[in-house]
Amino acid sequence: MVSLLRATAGAWMALGNAMHKVMSPLALGVVYFAILTPIALVARLCGHDALSLQRRQLSSYWHDSRRVVASESFRRQY
Repeated sequence: MVSLLRATAGAWMALGNAMHKVMSPLALGVVYFAILTPIALVARLCGHDALSLQRRQLSSYWHDSRRVVASESFRRQY
């Protein structure tokens, strides 16, 4: 009886692993091509450059950060 259950459990785990190898890439591919790709295309058509990859004729690419931060914001960060 125990050997029958062990064989059944082994077959069930093999089936689960086979389904995992097929379904995980399929689900991630659907998410990537159905959700992320259209969002990226719309952002690109609107001219959004999130990483500042466009070359500009500037004397320097330095980002000056002179905003004033209150010292109280460092006490409770979360």
